[in-house]
Amino acid sequence: MLAGLAGFSVQPFFGFVHEAFATLFLIFWAGLEPKQELVPASARVWTLPCELLGLVGKLLPVRDIAALSAVHNKARVHVWDCPGLWHDLAVQHHLNIRHHQMSPPHFDIPCDFALAGELREAFRRACFRLDGARLQALGAQLQRGSGQRAVLEEVTLMARGLMLRDGHTLAEELCAMAERALDDHDAACALTTQAAETLIEVAQADVVMFTDSMVERLEQACCSAQQLHTLMVSSLQRHWAQSVQDLEESFWSHAELMEEEDDSGELAEPVCPSDDGLLEEPQQLWKEN
Repeated sequence: MLAGLAGFSVQPFFGFVHEAFATLFLIFWAGLEPKQELVPASARVWTLPCELLGLVGKLLPVRDIAALSAVHNKARVHVWDCPGLWHDLAVQHHLNIRHHQMSPPHFDIPCDFALAGELREAFRRACFRLDGARLQALGAQLQRGSGQRAVLEEVTLMARGLMLRDGHTLAEELCAMAERALDDHDAACALTTQAAETLIEVAQADVVMFTDSMVERLEQACCSAQQLHTLMVSSLQRHWAQSVQDLEESFWSHAELMEEEDDSGELAEPVCPSDDGLLEEPQQLWKEN
């Protein structure tokens, strides 16, 4: 390893790597025509020792490593099939991919395709949580009527990492769990609605693992929840309008009744004094005389 690192200093190396991958980005991602003076840099990057190529891979997101390896054979050999890269990425993402047949000294072996494949597969399953342990725990919450958004986000994550070797049974289980969450999800919540839309988009894009019938089930479950929400909102608005109207009618009816009582009190005749009272005064005057 020290022999391979001879002649390399830290600052020029990182400047060289930055220049090389800026060129690769322009070629493979930005879709721009490479400048003539930058083309040699993209070719020279693969002359680095395998140890340094592993460091180069760690500078890129995982999806970019896959994209680069798909279009460049040397990138696939020296980065994609580098066991140490996947071990280091697992440590970087706090993932446990330990295996009884793997030991740290073997990670430094360059171009060990079998070991790299095992580590890469373990990284994929751990990164996308394909063991389903967290989804199973969220399913218990779903049975209690909560956690719809968390279930949708977890299913979306697992769906992004599915491959054909995982089998359609797992995809069917994910679809069934997502369908239950979509049936009960709160369409009024913007975050939950976004999670539902993202899941359906992922399922629509993956024509290998998700069949048309599975996507249709997801869409119908989402549409049913949205229609139920619309119906409930419309019913609530009608009930509210009727309640306000009844309250107004009750208020004005009570006001008119009070006004009628006041008018009837003002028009009532005064009570006449008794006849005995009228006769007492002349009698008293006569006796006094």
